[in-house]
Amino acid sequence: MRPLGESTMNVAIGDKVKVIDQEITGTVIEDYGNKVVIEEDDAEIELSVFSEFEDDTLLFFKSDLELNEGPN
Repeated sequence: MRPLGESTMNVAIGDKVKVIDQEITGTVIEDYGNKVVIEEDDAEIELSVFSEFEDDTLLFFKSDLELNEGPN
């Protein structure tokens, strides 16, 4: 894996990423400049009677991510 670092502006929707120093991996689904929304690979989703939607998305600064070239 290589840190995105200065090249984080080149991360694109569909890229597989990993949060640096954490076991969180996912796929970029939205891009907001210096932040992205990822759909977490191993999210534990608990449906609630108060919400009709599953939420397995997380928002991160691109600088907190690295490209995930592994099997996840």
